[in-house]
Amino acid sequence: MRDPIRILTLLLLMAVVAPALAHAQAPVDTVIAVDPGGRLDLENFQGTVTVEAWSRNAVRVIADGPRSAIRIHGGGASISVRTEHHRGPRDVDYRLTVPAAMDLSIQGVSTDVTVRGAQGRLQVHTVNGDISVQGGRGVVELNSVQGTVSLSGGEGRGELTSVNDAVEVNGFRGDLKATTVNGEVKLRGIESGSVESTTVNGSITYQGSIRSDGWYRFNTHNGEIGVVVPPGASATVEVSTFNGDFQADFPVTFSQSRSGKKFNFTLGGGGARIELSAFNGTIRLRSPGSSGGGS
Repeated sequence: MRDPIRILTLLLLMAVVAPALAHAQAPVDTVIAVDPGGRLDLENFQGTVTVEAWSRNAVRVIADGPRSAIRIHGGGASISVRTEHHRGPRDVDYRLTVPAAMDLSIQGVSTDVTVRGAQGRLQVHTVNGDISVQGGRGVVELNSVQGTVSLSGGEGRGELTSVNDAVEVNGFRGDLKATTVNGEVKLRGIESGSVESTTVNGSITYQGSIRSDGWYRFNTHNGEIGVVVPPGASATVEVSTFNGDFQADFPVTFSQSRSGKKFNFTLGGGGARIELSAFNGTIRLRSPGSSGGGS
């Protein structure tokens, strides 16, 4: 009779424990009322963070992971969401829906971050993960060490940094700084009077406005630089290359006879300042619509 009793005991134990385990692992799903113009701070060690915007003055947090590791505090003017990992790293996937104008600060280690529809100040920092953002206003600061960083739309002051991957910006309006070490930089549809981009091992491409009072600086060590020059642009251009060449889709008149690998010339009235430097790589000025020049 021992075996039937043992089996019955195990079945009863499973009937009690299984629902409890299922409940313990069920996703956290909560909605918190917030004030207009509030702030959200999120810290996650490893997993993913996805943020989308809506019109409600509330934050919805859905978190897949150990409930004991998830901490949500606050309401009104500010909310804090974080993953505790004092017992070891906890893998948590967050899905948040926030007011469009809410300021966001997101920190991660092994964390991929996606933000869509943000219209407030935005700071995202991760060590090992990709960052993809649509929107942002005021200060947009995105930083990853081992991951791509991409921004679409947004306006204000943008600062994007990667170390071992690419940086890409599309349709941003405002002062912009985009840097990486081992990766390429692609800047398209930019409306700005101040753009700075640097990389060590990678190419840089720029398609956007060149304002007569603007400053544009592009520098790479091992890679090419391609800049699309809009019709009627007025700029003083400084070119510096060592093991590379300079090419332009249109006639260029040098203010002095060109000699060596460092020289200047003027486009139009020479209003803007453009600095182009590539140690090992070709520097190209393109016309809109040319091959590789964008539209």
